[in-house]
Amino acid sequence: MYSRFLLTHLLEPGRAVERLVRAARPGGLVVVEDIEFAAHFCYPPCPAFTRYVDLNQRVVTRKGGDPNIGPRLVSLFLDTGLDEVHLDVVQPTFRSGPGKRIAAITMEHIQQAVVQEGLASAQEVERIVAELDQLATDHRTILSLPRIFQVWGRKG
Repeated sequence: MYSRFLLTHLLEPGRAVERLVRAARPGGLVVVEDIEFAAHFCYPPCPAFTRYVDLNQRVVTRKGGDPNIGPRLVSLFLDTGLDEVHLDVVQPTFRSGPGKRIAAITMEHIQQAVVQEGLASAQEVERIVAELDQLATDHRTILSLPRIFQVWGRKG
């Protein structure tokens, strides 16, 4: 059973892990990848990027999710009784290419939720997107994705 970037959005992620375990065959693997959004980084530092990271975390939290669930995954797995629980952490990072635009694209996609939650105006979000787009074209900047926790365990 496999889940990627889902648990961060759920009110009860532990229940989802329990369902994954129930659906797995005896001896089968349960694998989850999810994020620690706060671990995003940009170099050199950029206020628009910092604001984007803050807004994204706040909107996910207000919707009942956990934008930083990654470090909790091992505990969620152990709570379900999975055996041989393992962990890897990766953090894709870009100096060029389409990956460098992910922050701007994500900010565009969460604009409506950010505005509806009263976290920022549409104009502020548009300014953030424009600055993130500009940042993505600068070959001297480095932009990361959130830290990604990869956790897997075997059903006994």
